[in-house]
Amino acid sequence: MCKNSTNVRPGSFFVAAAVVLSLLSPGIISAYSEPRSDDSAPPLPSSSPVMANASLVGSHVGRSPSGVQVSNSSKMQGVNYRNWSKGGYSTSGSDLSMSYLKATGANWISIVALSYQESQKSTTIFSGDLTPSDADIVRAIRQAKSLGLNVMLKPQMTMTSDPSWVNGPIGTGFATEAEWDAWFSSYRTWIGHYADLAKANGVELFCVGTEMAGTSQQSARWRQTVADVRSRFGGPLTYSAMPGEEGKIQWWDAVDYIGANAYYFLTDVNNPTLSQLKVGWQTPVRDLGWLSSHWQRPVIFTEIGYRDLDGTNRRPGDWGMVGPADPDEQALCYRAAFESVWNQPWFVGMFWWEWGTDPNQGLPPNTDYTPHNRPAEQVLKSWYAAPDTPTPSATPVNTSTSTPTPALSAGYSISPPTSEPLAQWASRVHPDGQSEVQLY
Repeated sequence: MCKNSTNVRPGSFFVAAAVVLSLLSPGIISAYSEPRSDDSAPPLPSSSPVMANASLVGSHVGRSPSGVQVSNSSKMQGVNYRNWSKGGYSTSGSDLSMSYLKATGANWISIVALSYQESQKSTTIFSGDLTPSDADIVRAIRQAKSLGLNVMLKPQMTMTSDPSWVNGPIGTGFATEAEWDAWFSSYRTWIGHYADLAKANGVELFCVGTEMAGTSQQSARWRQTVADVRSRFGGPLTYSAMPGEEGKIQWWDAVDYIGANAYYFLTDVNNPTLSQLKVGWQTPVRDLGWLSSHWQRPVIFTEIGYRDLDGTNRRPGDWGMVGPADPDEQALCYRAAFESVWNQPWFVGMFWWEWGTDPNQGLPPNTDYTPHNRPAEQVLKSWYAAPDTPTPSATPVNTSTSTPTPALSAGYSISPPTSEPLAQWASRVHPDGQSEVQLY
């Protein structure tokens, strides 16, 4: 995260993320492509909060060995709503901005709350300058509900000592079990507080963590954390995974939805066509479909976003990239995402990154993520107003100059993917001369 909050997407990171994932077990999605019998997830019971809240979070029209299917009748049409100052959620400007968000046709809002720890080796989580007060969060929840929006509460954290403010390396410096125990104890206290706040204020969905790649391989500890949160919140749960992290997590059956932050590299060009962007979506669509089938859990894009920036499709998660504004590319990326994933049977919905509390956001010279006051907002409105009907000018994918993606069998019950794995594909070295491995 950069200290200029205009272009911040907390939790996103670049080279550091590659380092984090490389420190974990080799083969970034080895467990993803070679499922183990002891990790096979049981069918979702009818008593699951997912089924109990089907009218809110998607009607599950079928659940069989062939995979999870989700109807389009009540997809999550969501947007991430954020503020980086105390009191920001409690202003008249925030109320007006949220009303503009509602006007896109959104039926869900993700309210973000940021906290901190000092370094990757620290074991104490605390509030800081950008942490909203509980009163601010409650105000935002109540305002959202007054507009008819369902709410996901999404606590996030980062490090004060890291110049890029990334959270992925958290835990990679731990050398003892005692350090892990101390960190998870602090984390459970922190996340439990927000779970209590969510339950007390009628929140419909709770996110137990965001892009904690350095910790998410601690499966037993995360299972205990999720169990603790479930006992306090009682409603549906998700976890928000970074690109490449999704396939390594071995506890997706503990939550109700696979949460993916879909900042996937799409093309190698700055001025892509719609068809090129949709070709870029083929691999993640197939791999996420397989992941859903394996774990018997539908997928939410807990974050997805593109900046108003030339080349944003090449590095969607790069909030530090500098270049000229390109609102048309941003809008085209929105359209390609909708056309590629909206009607997938395993897909529940998405939360676009991001919409801030400033009602005048999105005006030049900013090149940030918001679609507000930009052509992308019209794309968002066209899909959120009629989610079951693709835009009239939908363009079929042209694969004549690319390697075709093998067809999927019904229900996405397929063999392990033979295409380039998610993490390897997402971290390709870009052809612009950069030698670093990029996750986005």
